[in-house]
Amino acid sequence: MEERIAPIIKSLAETTAGTFELTPKEDEWLRIFIGLQITRTLNAADQVNDSTDKLFKLMFAKKAEDEGIDLSQFRVGFSNPVMHSMQKLRSRRGGLT
Repeated sequence: MEERIAPIIKSLAETTAGTFELTPKEDEWLRIFIGLQITRTLNAADQVNDSTDKLFKLMFAKKAEDEGIDLSQFRVGFSNPVMHSMQKLRSRRGGLT
């Protein structure tokens, strides 16, 4: 996939005019690539929330048990895990350029 999409993205990046034209095949590959990237991002976001939920439940298991709280009734996570991941990336790299 990357071999097919790389020249298309390179061409788009090097375009100085405000518009560009893709062949029908290039358009198809670009749409497939974008769809795949969206799916990868959403799956990664779900994994962030699953890991966060498990971690917090492990951390608070004893206290919850002592206080009679059923942690299975709660879901701990981020309302927008994709943006949370992007913020972490920015802080690690000193900002995106």
